Amino acid sequence: MSDWTVEEATKIADTLLEVARSLPVRPLRYQLYRQGREWQRAARELDGADEGEAAIELIGNVVRGMSLVGDSESGWVEVVAINGGGTGVGVDQDGRTIWRNFHGSTSPVVVRA
Repeated sequence: MSDWTVEEATKIADTLLEVARSLPVRPLRYQLYRQGREWQRAARELDGADEGEAAIELIGNVVRGMSLVGDSESGWVEVVAINGGGTGVGVDQDGRTIWRNFHGSTSPVVVRA
């Protein structure tokens, strides 16, 4: 697992968003902006987790059986499926599979450490 801190994740987000604002090429600007927002989300989720309980992992490294931050009573949801491209993850939420989509295999996600 990766050992990114909240501060490092925030710095990555800020850097991606700053570069995105300066790009004249719309598709590239959108890609970096979305990645920046994903890093902002991951930093918030990591900051809200109990210390030592969570870590940021890249979505391409997530496998079934891992737990992600989610909307459940425990605050965690289990990964039950991964799409072929690795950018969609199905999580078990109250007995239903809910799909979460990410920008790419290098998108950050908060997992139970």
